[in-house]
Amino acid sequence: MATAMDVEAVEADTAPEPLPIAELVGGLFGDVDLGLDAAIDVARLADQLAGLPEPFASFGPERITRVVDAGIRSAALMYEYRARPFRGDLVYFTAAHDAPAGSAGAATWVEAVDGTVRDFDVAQTHWRMTAGSALARIGSVLAEVWAGSPDSAAAVE
Repeated sequence: MATAMDVEAVEADTAPEPLPIAELVGGLFGDVDLGLDAAIDVARLADQLAGLPEPFASFGPERITRVVDAGIRSAALMYEYRARPFRGDLVYFTAAHDAPAGSAGAATWVEAVDGTVRDFDVAQTHWRMTAGSALARIGSVLAEVWAGSPDSAAAVE
């Protein structure tokens, strides 16, 4: 079994649009609002993160800049990667505040998985899937799935 959190399986012909840094790092901090605006640059972001309590304070702006730069390079590698089909089932978690109509993201995985794709709503936006309430929902669903009694999510066709 595999799990996915609100991510689409796509093969792109062109490079994806860059994401604003503020949105990208916003998902790492759950419920914490860093007050970042969409126009923040890497150097300003590194300074702001280095000013947070531990563990960020001890990283320093230089190390944080290297980590962010590595993340940007990783995004380019992800664009180039082509996965083999996954053998097994997929438990998919949809950020329900972004996709109130349901399983559009989960449906992109149907061709990449030879088992069943089951979609479960999480009452958050994509960038807040690491918030406490979202992780509690995900943990609860996974416990039910591993116990053999998943809740009412339907298979995605």
